[in-house]
Amino acid sequence: MPQINDYSDFTEFKTAGLYTITNQSSGTVLDLYGGSAEAGTAIIGYAEHDGDNQMWQIADVGDSKWVIICKKTGSYVRATGDGTPVVAGVGYPDNKSVHWKIQKHEANHPEITHFHSVSQQGDVLELKDGSEVSGTQVQAYAQNAARNGQKWLLKKINV
Repeated sequence: MPQINDYSDFTEFKTAGLYTITNQSSGTVLDLYGGSAEAGTAIIGYAEHDGDNQMWQIADVGDSKWVIICKKTGSYVRATGDGTPVVAGVGYPDNKSVHWKIQKHEANHPEITHFHSVSQQGDVLELKDGSEVSGTQVQAYAQNAARNGQKWLLKKINV
């Protein structure tokens, strides 16, 4: 898979829809642990199995901000703090902790995506250490081109 070490030519994401979100480093996908609808449930990287807890609706909330919603539960991907696990948020659509700025790398690798936390400025969605181990935590962490786990691939699901 391509490696990106320069963020100078990213552009804003513009296409709402249902997606699987795959970590570029590990190949695991964004997964709502156990498909639980409970607030605070961990968002993890896990081997793809096509479950509804691995399908995410990306919806525009205006001002170039997006929410990422689990198809199975309607839970939102929520940043809770710098370097802390990302968890499921329930009933938070207007809370900036569930808002993300999404950028695509248009020049050489348009498939690479970054999710920037609105509430944790400077942080992006990161699979901890880019680990290939199913169950690895996803966190909000300071953007750094050298860190594995911060680059994501979107695969649109046609319904």
